[in-house]
Amino acid sequence: MANVLTATQMETWERTTQALLEEGSIAMDLANVRDMNGQWTLHNPYDIRMQSGTYTAYNDVTDQDINYVDDTLTTFTSRIVSFVYDPVSQMDTEYDVAMSQTRNAAYVLGLDIERDFFAEYSNATHASSSTITLGSSNVVTTFGNAKAALTNTGVNPNDIVVVVDDFQSVKIADYVVTNGFVMADESIRRGLQGKLVNMPLYTSSSLIAEGSLTPADNFSADETVTINGVTFTFKAVPSAAGEVDIGASTAVSIDNLVAAVNNSAGYAPWAGSATAYFEVTAANRELLNGVVATDGTTTMDITTRGYRAVSSSSNEWGAITLNALVMSKRAVDFAFKEKVKLYTQPVHKQLGTRYMTHVRYGIKTFAQGAKKMYNLKLLAQAAGAE
Repeated sequence: MANVLTATQMETWERTTQALLEEGSIAMDLANVRDMNGQWTLHNPYDIRMQSGTYTAYNDVTDQDINYVDDTLTTFTSRIVSFVYDPVSQMDTEYDVAMSQTRNAAYVLGLDIERDFFAEYSNATHASSSTITLGSSNVVTTFGNAKAALTNTGVNPNDIVVVVDDFQSVKIADYVVTNGFVMADESIRRGLQGKLVNMPLYTSSSLIAEGSLTPADNFSADETVTINGVTFTFKAVPSAAGEVDIGASTAVSIDNLVAAVNNSAGYAPWAGSATAYFEVTAANRELLNGVVATDGTTTMDITTRGYRAVSSSSNEWGAITLNALVMSKRAVDFAFKEKVKLYTQPVHKQLGTRYMTHVRYGIKTFAQGAKKMYNLKLLAQAAGAE
């Protein structure tokens, strides 16, 4: 008799996925990670700072009230990676499939968590007043001034880190080489690269970049818009992958373009509508992963996970801004409402089994944490560049 014990390995799969998630994610290193232990609300109370006063002998002392404000995290995100395995049509063993899914799930969930984590830049109390063009002559002043803005408000300098993307890291490295400094070539998990202005330097491809496409008038036939190497071509009657319908007005054309970038209709590759758009190829859809377009009526705004090069045949893109961070570790709270779980269920009327890897978490920058973050708005691409 053969005993089937693979189901008992679920705990191993879950722990492995959780470990991969925590080891590979920069968010797990930079955030204040908490376990909710089944609770629905994470409380983060803080006191209103007291002020000192002068004292004159033989006069009454004025007492101050003790005031605490409760800041809470109550919103959680559920993410799931699901697939079906049929042992009749597939050669892998059940355990092999589950372990492969463990690695894939950790990667996919990690990307989503990183994106959500770095979207918290918008809550930073401190930010550069304008977009900064980073070059070899201003690296130290740019990051040094951001650090000073935090330390001057009481942030422990030993807790402050820098997070940039790979493109900005190259510019920093160019500064180091140009000025003859030796930068640690350390490369360990979670993207730590070395130090900059005595701050640990991290790189991440999940920092949020932003930009806008603003056409002067309605699009014409064969006019193109390109995002991360994926080209969308306007046509009077779209019929092929990546083609977008020219609407009766700029606003309608923008509607169609936004839908095409996001694949709002959920078309399969090459499929689509002659009055809207045709979906790009599967390979091009992968290149658009992490790109989200938003309709601004007569403009298209995009946010991307990491910098993505953009262009248009009419040079209608504005500047692309990358939101890098100078921040204190643990300025952002990451709370697990439910750590990684693997659920299985039989598929109705099939021999297959559905595997669902699920995690539930919340991310929030509390009021006190926001004071420990500086959003550096760095120029990733100049306006109208191709």
